[in-house]
Amino acid sequence: MVAQVVFPQFQISGIFIRDEPIVVIAASDALTDGGTRVAWSMKAFRTLAASKGFARVTSREMPNALLPGATVICGVATITLDLGAGSLDAEILVAPTEQWREALRDRQMVGVLFVRPRRGKDSSVASLTRSGRVFGGTASVLLVDSAAVGARYQFVGGQGAAPPLPHMQSVLLDASVLVDLERAAAATGNPTLWAPAHQLALQLVPMDVFPGPGLLEVLCTREEGAQGWDRAHSLIAAVNAWFDGGIARASSLDEVRAAYRQQMSEDLLDRVPVPLEAHFEQQVHYASLLKLASLWARARGGFRARQRIELFSEYVHWMANDLRLSSPLPLQIARDRLVGPQDGAASYTDQLMKLGKRPLDDLWGASWDLVHLAATAMFERGSVADIEGRAAVLVTADRGLVQLRHRIIDLPDEVDTPSGRVPLKLAQTDVDKRLQMHEDKIAQLHSVLIDSAKERVEGRALRTSPEHVSRLIAQLELDVVAALAP
Repeated sequence: MVAQVVFPQFQISGIFIRDEPIVVIAASDALTDGGTRVAWSMKAFRTLAASKGFARVTSREMPNALLPGATVICGVATITLDLGAGSLDAEILVAPTEQWREALRDRQMVGVLFVRPRRGKDSSVASLTRSGRVFGGTASVLLVDSAAVGARYQFVGGQGAAPPLPHMQSVLLDASVLVDLERAAAATGNPTLWAPAHQLALQLVPMDVFPGPGLLEVLCTREEGAQGWDRAHSLIAAVNAWFDGGIARASSLDEVRAAYRQQMSEDLLDRVPVPLEAHFEQQVHYASLLKLASLWARARGGFRARQRIELFSEYVHWMANDLRLSSPLPLQIARDRLVGPQDGAASYTDQLMKLGKRPLDDLWGASWDLVHLAATAMFERGSVADIEGRAAVLVTADRGLVQLRHRIIDLPDEVDTPSGRVPLKLAQTDVDKRLQMHEDKIAQLHSVLIDSAKERVEGRALRTSPEHVSRLIAQLELDVVAALAP
């Protein structure tokens, strides 16, 4: 019989013992490689404890054993532990209380207990100590400044705006976060943003972090044929410097900067983790936002109900007949901006599109924001699985993007029709109170997109292509510049 590999399970939490904050690692049962739950032997537990540097606790006093290279990170939502000699797999992380977090403030070391509870019996620390089931040590501690992280960054994922969890979710970085991390590593830009970026990195370093589409955004610039190779090199170097050296490196800004300089001297572009060909999805988003901007320019100067309906109708027919593609995310934005509740729900569109002195650049950036959201499959069942089967969470400094996420959290990209699955379905279909008497007319416009999608599925209508969308963009850019001219 072939022996099965056993994977022990651990729960990490923060408790108080005699008013002292203590990290407890509770080693419960284990799982076999076949998924069967089995008991984990005391012999295996003691061997693992010794290999990590823990000493046996013979009283309720913590031993003086220093866990070599071990660091406890009290993050925004979890307590994570790097044991230096190797991390513990299959961790269940319990969020620290605010009282426990506060007790760690200004501390450099914290006690760590490694315990083996007894099934169905008294599992208090005192009882487990008497039975030789408690090992202890001390580790350095890092307390992530949750206020600094929350003031600058937002987390966008299928489970809401909660911070990501190690070993359970992968992390994607949008362009704004990549730039912040790059500037902190290179000691450039606004020095007041270095500290929030450093705190964010400490929060994320125990996790699997990927540049995501933010890197592609740098490579694919709006100017035809331009490629941001130098910036891409710098961003990759920054990500490697922050996240490839573990907690020990990330805790020291000087060491991160030294690693960044070393990375900049290496050839990294052969390891770019994203395709460099033109990103068709972004082009579709860009064309859609250009069209919306040109229509929105006509609505300046007041709210006229009939005009708003006509503008939204024109947008829907343009998407069906000119773009030849039904794209749910830009459609939700257009609906919110033109006919949605103007006193609240539509406010995020101003933050997203911006439309400042360089409107084409603003809309180009907004189109990449939509790509970032799509990367987390926000409108596809709420999450997307990576190669490890984990959901993806996007980190962003764009609050308009977070507001948009709340509008499209349940938005699928396809709906079932008699002709098969075709786009699309909106998550939010509320209208401005001044348009409520026209709600049926607005709702009927969506049948235009459903019908056009069915025709393309059945081969009775032209499909779009990258070349076709590029031609649309060329004309739409001229339209937007003209429409927004002073």
